[in-house]
Amino acid sequence: MALAHSDGHVVQLTDTALDVGDERALAETLRAVGVSEPLLPN
Repeated sequence: MALAHSDGHVVQLTDTALDVGDERALAETLRAVGVSEPLLPN
């Protein structure tokens, strides 16, 4: 769901997953980062 809204949501998801330390949340974060568009062009 975070990926569908924006990169900012992916960043928030990552921050929350790190705070909580839940393995499933961290795995979803890696997936979202892997398929999202970069914030800055290369």
